[in-house]
Amino acid sequence: MSNIALEEGLLLRVILEPDDGRAWRCFECWRELRGERGMRLTAWPITRLLPMVHRRLEAVAHYDGWERNRLRGIHRKSLTKNTILWGRALPALRLVADAGHELMLVDGALHGRLHYPDPGARMLAGIDLVVRPGVISKIETLLSTADWNPVSLNRSLMGSLSAAMSRLVLAPRRVFRTGDGQELTVREDLFGSTRLTRTRSTNAPNDAWKRATKLGLEGLALLIPSPEDQVLMAALAATSSSEAGLVDPLLDLALTMRCAASVDVERVVALANADSLAPHLEASLNTLTSLTTEPDARVKHLSGLIAATPPCPSDERLFAIRSTLAPTAPEAVLRTLWERVRLHVGHRSGRSQTFWARTTR
Repeated sequence: MSNIALEEGLLLRVILEPDDGRAWRCFECWRELRGERGMRLTAWPITRLLPMVHRRLEAVAHYDGWERNRLRGIHRKSLTKNTILWGRALPALRLVADAGHELMLVDGALHGRLHYPDPGARMLAGIDLVVRPGVISKIETLLSTADWNPVSLNRSLMGSLSAAMSRLVLAPRRVFRTGDGQELTVREDLFGSTRLTRTRSTNAPNDAWKRATKLGLEGLALLIPSPEDQVLMAALAATSSSEAGLVDPLLDLALTMRCAASVDVERVVALANADSLAPHLEASLNTLTSLTTEPDARVKHLSGLIAATPPCPSDERLFAIRSTLAPTAPEAVLRTLWERVRLHVGHRSGRSQTFWARTTR
């Protein structure tokens, strides 16, 4: 059984447990698991959770000494890097907006702005944006004038999906970087780059642009997805293929459900079914409800609603393709919590509670 997955689960519980005492005990369990290594040589998926762990533990009286200083330093480093990223990106995004192109802020950069306690609490690898279909080439020209240059996408994921390519529709996507390594990703589809053909309902109320609202950011007018779309976006990211296997989107989902008071859970279920996202949502919610001793009431409610919907074979095939992991994979090869999340398809697989019942209670 992987220590990485155990560490991720404990740190997520530190962040999500409403009770200070239980949060602190989870942190103590994590320290014991680390042993003599302390905070040295932490795996990257673990390090990415530490800024938010620091912010959560600030409310705990026992949180002091060298651990506090070390975690505060990790938080400040995250804040500095995010500030540099936004400082480089905003002038380029203003250039694109001034040319008349709408920009929708999505994924980690959006969640970090809306649902985390400060801009440094959510580590960012880059900024993700969704644009209207057919304008990426024009935006590429504009970004190039601001020293954001297109880079070749890593094709490893596409190679792993080659057997299913005839059944997939790939949405256009471009990645841009500056000379100092800052990154922007621009795509045309709110819910990622892969869809199965003929699975999406033609009658579904699924226009994310109509549901979007405005966000002012240092003089730049951006659009942001509706709260319901934010939930689905995080659930898809938490269960889809990723080279790093990060669990940040799982935390994004939990904080969105906690902070976005206007989330209409019945609307979330309707949109999930319309967009072939029900298995992703169920897998993510099952993991969240099994992580803490007192799951968020709205998370439990939404989990119950999505579990009650009839299974759709085409949706589950798409889930398998996106996650690129056979549901019969032995537990021993699942090194990270992210890899385990993808097996949590709830009542349909019977796996939703088994791992956490043995490891974190």
